[in-house]
Amino acid sequence: MKLVESVLFIGLLFFNAMALGGEVIGKVDDFKGDLLILRNKVELKVSRGLELEEGDRIEAKAKASAKLIMKDQNIFILSENSKLDLKEYVSKTPPGHTTLLLDGKLLSNIKNKYKDDKPNFRLVTPSGVAGIRGTEFLTVHRENKMQVTTFEGVVEVGEKMVGRKITDSVIIEKGFQFTGSSGTYQGKSPMILSEEQLQTLKTQANVFGTIESAQKESDSNKESSAQSKDGKKEGAPDSKIKDSSKADSAAKNKTHVK
Repeated sequence: MKLVESVLFIGLLFFNAMALGGEVIGKVDDFKGDLLILRNKVELKVSRGLELEEGDRIEAKAKASAKLIMKDQNIFILSENSKLDLKEYVSKTPPGHTTLLLDGKLLSNIKNKYKDDKPNFRLVTPSGVAGIRGTEFLTVHRENKMQVTTFEGVVEVGEKMVGRKITDSVIIEKGFQFTGSSGTYQGKSPMILSEEQLQTLKTQANVFGTIESAQKESDSNKESSAQSKDGKKEGAPDSKIKDSSKADSAAKNKTHVK
C-alpha cells in the first residue's frame, strides 16, 4: 500500500512540474519550413509567438529557419540544417551565465553589454566555444570546423571552457573572420573580410530581414507593452518583417564555410 502511495505521490509531483512549466526566456518570433522544438524530449506544436524555456532544443530542418527574440532583447536567426540547445539562459548580467549549444549556423545579436572580463555568454559547438560581451556575429559549425565572423563588437573563441576561461583563445574584432577546429586554435590569426563579403554573409544568414529591423520591432513591442501596463491604449505594431532581397553574388575570394 505504501509503495502505491509513493508512486502516486511522485506521479503527482511530476504532473505538477509539467503543468507549471519553466521560466519563459523568449519566443519564436517567426519561422519558415519544418521547425522542430523539443521540451523534455517532447515535441511541441510550433507557432509564431511560442514561448521558449530553458532547456528547449530548436531544430531547423532542410530549407527551414527561425527567428528567436529573447526577453532580454537578444536576437538569434537559426539557419537550415541546424540545432540550438538553450542549455542555460540568464537574461541579467553577471553573476548569471548563458550557455547555448550549436551545431549548424546561427546569426546572433547580443544586446547585453557584459562588463566582466570573463565571458558570461557562451556559444558552444562540438569544435570550440565563443565568449561574447555584446556583439553581432555569425557562427557556423560544419564538418568539425567552427567559423566565427564578427560584424559588431568583439568575440573570443577557443578550444573549450575551463571554469570561466576560454583556452587557447583568439580575439575576433569587427570585420574579421576566424575558422578553427579541435587542436588548431593556438597560433592562428583571424583574417579581415571586405565589406562585400561581410554583407553577403549577413544577408545569406538572415532570411527575415535585417537584424536592425528585427530590433526596432522588438523595441516597439516592448514600449507598447509598457504603455499597456500604464493603462494607455496599445497600438498594433506590424509584426511582419519583410524578407530581405537575395544576396548579391559572393565575392570571388570565398572564405565562409557552407
